[in-house]
Amino acid sequence: AQAQAAALASVALTIEAHAHEEGTLFGSINVAEVQKALAEQGHEIEKRALHIDQGAVHKLGSYQVIIQLHPEVKFNVPLSVVPAAGGDVIDPMALIDAEEQTAQDADSADDA
Repeated sequence: AQAQAAALASVALTIEAHAHEEGTLFGSINVAEVQKALAEQGHEIEKRALHIDQGAVHKLGSYQVIIQLHPEVKFNVPLSVVPAAGGDVIDPMALIDAEEQTAQDADSADDA
């Protein structure tokens, strides 16, 4: 556990997520996503060893993930939740406006 902790000492996680303009995520980031991000960096950690103070992350920002590999081996890993690549934060009103415009276009086509 000590060797694994030493290997994780320099790890910093970044997870991309889709979010509203105010930074609230569509969904949340939980320990399963953290476990996947760690695995992508070559660190296989059991989900039960991971803990997020808030239970899950619901907003863009910086957080700490607690990893407890053993009762005496516990440390934090920084987690940054950032907007998904290729997509800025999403304005929910723009989505609603686009849906309404699509519906209006469909109604106009039916009338023709």
